[in-house]
Amino acid sequence: MKFMILLAAMALSGTGSARVADWPHDGKYGMGTRHLIIRNHLPKDLYIDVLSGGNSLLKSDEFMLPAGGDTVYEVPNVWRASRLWGRTEKAQTGPSTLVEWTMGKRDWYDISLVDGYNLPVTVAPVPGTYAKIDANDPLQCGTVSCAEDLLPDCPPELQKKDALGQVVQCLSACSKYNKDEYCCRGIYDSAQICRPETWEMNYPATFKAACPTAVTYAFDDSLNTFICPSGSEEVGPDYEIGFGALRATSDPIAVFTAPAIGRLRVSLEPGLLRFSRADGGDLRIGLYDARGRTVLEKRLSASAGSFAVPALRAGVYVAAVYAGGRFLESRELRAGDSPAFPGR
Repeated sequence: MKFMILLAAMALSGTGSARVADWPHDGKYGMGTRHLIIRNHLPKDLYIDVLSGGNSLLKSDEFMLPAGGDTVYEVPNVWRASRLWGRTEKAQTGPSTLVEWTMGKRDWYDISLVDGYNLPVTVAPVPGTYAKIDANDPLQCGTVSCAEDLLPDCPPELQKKDALGQVVQCLSACSKYNKDEYCCRGIYDSAQICRPETWEMNYPATFKAACPTAVTYAFDDSLNTFICPSGSEEVGPDYEIGFGALRATSDPIAVFTAPAIGRLRVSLEPGLLRFSRADGGDLRIGLYDARGRTVLEKRLSASAGSFAVPALRAGVYVAAVYAGGRFLESRELRAGDSPAFPGR
């Protein structure tokens, strides 16, 4: 469960947020319909664009997701060469941070900055909707993320600004200059010849430094295409897509109330994660930081107790609860700014 948990947990946390129904889903595309849980962490409305490739049953689409809102979007289990992206202005055009899939017996997915960047995005398969075959492979059913805001550090020559002079997009070299060398086409159409380190300015390296798991130019995919197998064209993983940063919270205490959990109270204190519960079966709890890295994963074998946690930087963390390896519910917790917490 390492590393791929955070965004699935984030989307399912909080009162009124989207929740994953029983899986596999029997939706409008039949048994095996996928659910994309899309969460808007931004303080402004978001316009979501969906582009379907091939002969998909789902046609291209566009819809609005309000600030702080989330939704469950259905797609067919076989969904090839498809893309999803977000815009903060309905009339905004030009390159965006892309989420790309080919879904079927085996899913390929990535975050692409090949055309440019406009918003932070993180993508993760939802726990309980896939079976990972190789536990040691971080690219198998893992989290892919471009969670950094690249706009403040975008090179001036690649900046695209709005009418107020605010940087709203960071173009790639290909989008900006439209040269074969930067677009990896013509005589540069090979991984051996299209090499950003030979360019006058290695723009993909700037993107890669901030978003190491994103695809930054046409041939930057050997270590950035994530695979999640299902073995069937009838059923496959659901995915969580989060736009923007994890929503802030000031509360070091969380209460879980899902029926399968009973009532579970969790608190984050300096050096400790404490818990108490009234009832519930055999549960496990995980604590993850804002990048999805595992802080702690433990079995709750008593009605109350505590676990030691390493020194935590001040910020937002996610506690997620599981039963039988299946995700149940999550809540956000905050490590405080007091001297007891060891700084930022």
